[in-house]
Amino acid sequence: MVHRMKMLAFASAGAAATSYLQWNAFLEPDVTLVPIDIAGRGTRSSEPFSENMDALMTDIEKQTEKALAGDTAFACFGHSFGCDIIFELVTRRIAAGKPLPSHLFLFGNTPPFSLKRRMKIAHLPDAEFMKAMEFFGGIDAQLYRFPDILRYFRNIMRADMRLVEEYEDRDHLLPQQKWDIPLSIFCGKDDNTFDHVLLQDWKQCTSAHCSFYEMEGGHFFLNDHAEEIAEIILQTQNRLHQKEMRHVG
Repeated sequence: MVHRMKMLAFASAGAAATSYLQWNAFLEPDVTLVPIDIAGRGTRSSEPFSENMDALMTDIEKQTEKALAGDTAFACFGHSFGCDIIFELVTRRIAAGKPLPSHLFLFGNTPPFSLKRRMKIAHLPDAEFMKAMEFFGGIDAQLYRFPDILRYFRNIMRADMRLVEEYEDRDHLLPQQKWDIPLSIFCGKDDNTFDHVLLQDWKQCTSAHCSFYEMEGGHFFLNDHAEEIAEIILQTQNRLHQKEMRHVG
């Protein structure tokens, strides 16, 4: 029998998690990536944006339960802002006594309690805001040729950056008790959006094993390494399944 596992995917600010659906070509049948789009993005583009992180997480919890559909074995995959969402989701599920993910695959971000000195940009005028967003990469220059499309995506990015900045302004604490969840941490070698030394702070979140992977590229490095990362995910899932079978035996 093939052991299948759902992997809930959370995207970076301004992006739709449905963009990761193409990864299933490398993951299935052992792992099925299930995108969790937040309100106003992707498949939920007609819905109003969440006003703050608390409202967003309440919505995320509902979307998570819907996606799991009663399954208790699942993993999480998050890029950039998606890592913040996963941190909050795990915290809330612990408090609620709900099943936790068996593994976290985290890309391009440090934990929320790490020291961050990112410039606040959500309030900037349109042109300055877009210039600041270019620092992260991932913006197609062709976008500027189509004002209506540019406006649409700019509104999404600005709404997400408001959430990011409001969240990063909070006084975040270490988990009261370390999670028993293994973590796989990935970063782009040339990603200059955070201090890479701070990636080690993820070790403070869990009593389980942390693996670290550095790959060529910037903040959106994972888009160029989908097949390679998928292979790591499959190997990790296979080790987890073998461990579970030993416990059953």
